[in-house]
Amino acid sequence: MSDIDEKAIFGTELSSRARLFSQCANYMVQGAVWGGAVFFGTLIVVWVLVQVGKILPEDSKNMPDPINRGAIEVPLEEVRAV
Repeated sequence: MSDIDEKAIFGTELSSRARLFSQCANYMVQGAVWGGAVFFGTLIVVWVLVQVGKILPEDSKNMPDPINRGAIEVPLEEVRAV
């Protein structure tokens, strides 16, 4: 059923039901650890980005958008011609 060898644990043999329970509990703990690592890892990344944003000078936060959005607009004459 599993890759775990059938050795005695603490000098006693485990029944198949107890071994199954311990494997399921182990998998649940591993999943909780992975979930916590992903969650707190994401929080750390967001925290780092916020700290970098705080380091930036105020002028860089209030500058206009660097993309020239006026170049994207189509003149009205071309729209009427279509």
